[in-house]
Amino acid sequence: MFSAASASSGFDRASQKDNVLNRGGRRDRPQSLRRTVSASNPIKPEALATCYSNLSSNQGILADIYTFIRMTIELAVIRKTALAFFLILTPGFMAAQVAPRWEIFGGYSYRRMDTPTLGFADYSNLHGWNAAAAFNLTRQWSFALDLSGHYGSHLNVFNYMIGPQYAWRREKSKFFIHGLFGKVQEVVDVPNGTQNSLKSVGRSVAGGGGFDWDYSSRFTIRVVQADFVSTNTFGTTQNDIRVSTGLIFHLGQIGHRPKL
Repeated sequence: MFSAASASSGFDRASQKDNVLNRGGRRDRPQSLRRTVSASNPIKPEALATCYSNLSSNQGILADIYTFIRMTIELAVIRKTALAFFLILTPGFMAAQVAPRWEIFGGYSYRRMDTPTLGFADYSNLHGWNAAAAFNLTRQWSFALDLSGHYGSHLNVFNYMIGPQYAWRREKSKFFIHGLFGKVQEVVDVPNGTQNSLKSVGRSVAGGGGFDWDYSSRFTIRVVQADFVSTNTFGTTQNDIRVSTGLIFHLGQIGHRPKL
């Protein structure tokens, strides 16, 4: 006979069967099965996310290092190229790195003499020579010795001066300025009963400059040199203009050409 105990037992089995199903119609895994799956796959999702994050971060660092190395190489190439173009387009840079040790000059010279201070009626135009030797201490600075002689119908003038000189050197040319000081000797022809001329020696100061053009490695043409020369002779001061031109001979060398 069907009893209340058997009915209760059947109801309990049905309840257990229903509990096996979840709300979505899927069976829940037993507790022992969940423990087995957890033991076979010990990596947690949070750990996987952290691993992927670290991997992405390392990839970003490697990309930054690669970009830095590439930019450094490109910048070095750009600098080398720019330097090569600069040296090609400005060859004077290379030429300006060398200079002769000695520059020996000699040539023609004209002098406009302030002779009214000596009793003449007007200024005198004197013609003569100018010689100089410049010892280059560096490519810009040098020490110069300057000698000149000018002659007229009744007047001869000789200058002996030394002083510093500064030069701006280019590929095939040079501009220079100098300051000179020394002595002057003037001889005036005034025949009289006792002597045929008068002589006076005094101080001499000059300042000026000029332009040189290189004809070859050994010779340079002094296109022009102009100086203001102040002298003091016979108790008076003369302010003269001297213009010279000629040829320069080179000896020795200082400096070196840069290597590309």
